[in-house]
Amino acid sequence: MNVLCLDAATEYSGVLVVTHGQPVEWNVLRAVGVDVWDRIENFGEQLAEYMYSYQIDVLGYEYPSGNSSHSTNLKLGALMYEAIRRFRAYKDVYCPGAEWIEVKPTQIKATGAHKDAPEFAGQQIGVEFSWKSKAEKKRLGNVWDAIGIWLWLKEQGYA
Repeated sequence: MNVLCLDAATEYSGVLVVTHGQPVEWNVLRAVGVDVWDRIENFGEQLAEYMYSYQIDVLGYEYPSGNSSHSTNLKLGALMYEAIRRFRAYKDVYCPGAEWIEVKPTQIKATGAHKDAPEFAGQQIGVEFSWKSKAEKKRLGNVWDAIGIWLWLKEQGYA
């Protein structure tokens, strides 16, 4: 089973790919574009590449909730729409049995691997994370959330 765990954001998204129960890649996707709508489209293109490259069976997606501003919620909603659109196209064409699973931020936090727990998150995939700036730590925090998604999916029998 191939699992893609995703903490999506309009600029830097955290990704973890797990194959047969073993993490094989973690990354920060940087969506590029002139404005947020271009970045959302670019995010969708990168997501599609991951789905097809790794032939995923499950996509675990952090459900966007509890954000502080209306404009952030709108952008994250548009990002989720793009992710669902790309996932459905992948599922229709390539893998009819693929599953989309939404994971709540509270479920991620409960695993112990999340934005505020870099050491624990790293231990789960055998990586010692380091960063040189607050901005870099913030970007890596999205990967740590993706690791939390994987741990939650694993508890549910998906990974």
